[in-house]
Amino acid sequence: PGTPRGLDAAAPLSKSQVERMLRENGAFARAALECQRNGKVAEALEFHKRLQRNLLMLLEGAAAAHARASSE
Repeated sequence: PGTPRGLDAAAPLSKSQVERMLRENGAFARAALECQRNGKVAEALEFHKRLQRNLLMLLEGAAAAHARASSE
């Protein structure tokens, strides 16, 4: 699959972007768990999808930062 929307594959994420995404990921995981506990499977799946999208963006941002550091 391609790069998630809004992410330039060549640009590493800023520290503030990473911190925001990590906070979001915690919230997404907690919300998904709460939905699962309450039998709201469809809602839990949406939070899982958002968490997965953020994790992929963090991974791609880290890869871009690593590639940039390796080429310097």
